[in-house]
Amino acid sequence: MKFKSILYSAAIIAACVACKKDEDESPSLPYLDGTLKIDGLDEFVSPGQKVTLRANGITSPEGKDVNYYWRVAPSMTKNDTTDIFEHTFSDTLRTYTIYCTAYAEGYNSTSVMAYSTVVKAGKDG
Repeated sequence: MKFKSILYSAAIIAACVACKKDEDESPSLPYLDGTLKIDGLDEFVSPGQKVTLRANGITSPEGKDVNYYWRVAPSMTKNDTTDIFEHTFSDTLRTYTIYCTAYAEGYNSTSVMAYSTVVKAGKDG
């Protein structure tokens, strides 16, 4: 009976040691410089309007290439990786959320989101 108690105690101690997170295992990554902004997006767009969006304001402290990925919800389910993003809004009158994320190797990514609403002009709009 004493042997079982020692065995259970050893198992508990081993589990606790295995679960302890070593702070040196995952050092935090540095951040990119600047504030991410989206150029070329209007607050209101027409049905079927095509927009060309550019991200700016972010640099890498070491001069590494900064890349971007984009998504427009709810019309896109996957990200589009490109520096200059072109999107054609649908004819559905609604507000869309535009997500842009900047990333560079060895740095934390940074994201921004903006909104654009498809509106119809005229009597029915």
